[in-house]
Amino acid sequence: MKKINGSIEVVGKRWFQKSYGNTYHSVKVYVNDEVLTEAFTYGYEDAYRQTAYELLKQNGYEVPDNYSDFIRMKNISFRVTDVDRKKDL
Repeated sequence: MKKINGSIEVVGKRWFQKSYGNTYHSVKVYVNDEVLTEAFTYGYEDAYRQTAYELLKQNGYEVPDNYSDFIRMKNISFRVTDVDRKKDL
Protein backbone atom coordinates (compact mmCIF):
# COMPACT_ATOMS: atom_id res chain seq x y z
CA MET A 1 0.00 0.00 0.00
CA LYS A 2 1.18 3.50 -0.87
CA LYS A 3 1.03 6.04 1.95
CA ILE A 4 -0.48 9.44 1.17
CA ASN A 5 2.04 12.20 1.83
CA GLY A 6 0.44 15.60 2.25
CA SER A 7 -2.91 16.50 0.81
CA ILE A 8 -5.17 15.11 -1.90
CA GLU A 9 -6.91 17.37 -4.40
CA VAL A 10 -9.88 16.02 -6.34
CA VAL A 11 -11.00 18.03 -9.37
CA GLY A 12 -14.18 16.94 -11.11
CA LYS A 13 -16.11 18.08 -14.17
CA ARG A 14 -19.76 17.21 -14.83
CA TRP A 15 -21.68 17.30 -18.09
CA PHE A 16 -25.45 16.87 -18.49
CA GLN A 17 -26.55 15.17 -21.71
CA LYS A 18 -29.80 16.98 -22.42
CA SER A 19 -31.04 14.66 -25.17
CA TYR A 20 -31.15 11.55 -22.94
CA GLY A 21 -31.08 13.14 -19.49
CA ASN A 22 -27.85 11.49 -18.37
CA THR A 23 -25.01 13.01 -16.38
CA TYR A 24 -21.35 12.11 -16.89
CA HIS A 25 -18.18 13.22 -15.17
CA SER A 26 -14.42 13.17 -15.37
CA VAL A 27 -12.05 13.41 -12.43
CA LYS A 28 -8.40 14.11 -11.71
CA VAL A 29 -6.85 13.19 -8.38
CA TYR A 30 -3.61 14.93 -7.42
CA VAL A 31 -1.74 12.86 -4.82
CA ASN A 32 1.97 12.42 -4.01
CA ASP A 33 3.15 14.27 -7.15
CA GLU A 34 1.02 11.92 -9.25
CA VAL A 35 -2.15 12.60 -11.24
CA LEU A 36 -4.77 9.85 -11.45
CA THR A 37 -7.38 10.37 -14.19
CA GLU A 38 -10.77 8.99 -15.14
CA ALA A 39 -11.90 10.53 -18.41
CA PHE A 40 -15.61 9.73 -18.91
CA THR A 41 -17.88 8.03 -16.39
CA TYR A 42 -21.63 7.91 -15.84
CA GLY A 43 -22.73 9.48 -12.56
CA TYR A 44 -24.46 12.57 -11.24
CA GLU A 45 -24.11 14.97 -8.28
CA ASP A 46 -21.13 13.84 -6.17
CA ALA A 47 -20.36 10.62 -8.07
CA TYR A 48 -16.99 12.09 -9.02
CA ARG A 49 -15.97 11.65 -5.36
CA GLN A 50 -16.74 7.94 -5.53
CA THR A 51 -14.72 7.70 -8.76
CA ALA A 52 -11.78 9.43 -7.03
CA TYR A 53 -12.03 6.97 -4.14
CA GLU A 54 -11.98 4.01 -6.54
CA LEU A 55 -9.01 5.48 -8.45
CA LEU A 56 -6.99 5.78 -5.26
CA LYS A 57 -7.84 2.20 -4.22
CA GLN A 58 -7.04 0.79 -7.69
CA ASN A 59 -3.66 2.52 -7.68
CA GLY A 60 -2.69 1.08 -4.32
CA TYR A 61 -3.15 4.09 -2.06
CA GLU A 62 -3.97 3.64 1.59
CA VAL A 63 -7.52 4.96 1.98
CA PRO A 64 -10.26 4.10 4.49
CA ASP A 65 -12.27 0.96 3.77
CA ASN A 66 -15.46 2.96 4.13
CA TYR A 67 -16.34 5.59 1.49
CA SER A 68 -18.02 7.80 4.13
CA ASP A 69 -14.76 7.94 6.08
CA PHE A 70 -12.89 8.80 2.88
CA ILE A 71 -14.90 11.94 2.13
CA ARG A 72 -14.40 13.13 5.72
CA MET A 73 -10.61 12.91 5.57
CA LYS A 74 -8.96 16.13 6.77
CA ASN A 75 -6.28 16.22 4.06
CA ILE A 76 -8.61 16.08 1.04
CA SER A 77 -10.25 18.84 -0.98
CA PHE A 78 -13.00 18.47 -3.57
CA ARG A 79 -13.78 20.87 -6.40
CA VAL A 80 -16.25 20.35 -9.22
CA THR A 81 -17.43 22.42 -12.17
CA ASP A 82 -20.29 21.87 -14.58
CA VAL A 83 -19.36 22.09 -18.25
CA ASP A 84 -21.63 22.74 -21.23
CA ARG A 85 -20.07 20.34 -23.74
CA LYS A 86 -19.01 16.69 -23.65
CA LYS A 87 -15.63 17.56 -25.11
CA ASP A 88 -14.94 19.83 -22.11
CA LEU A 89 -14.83 16.84 -19.74
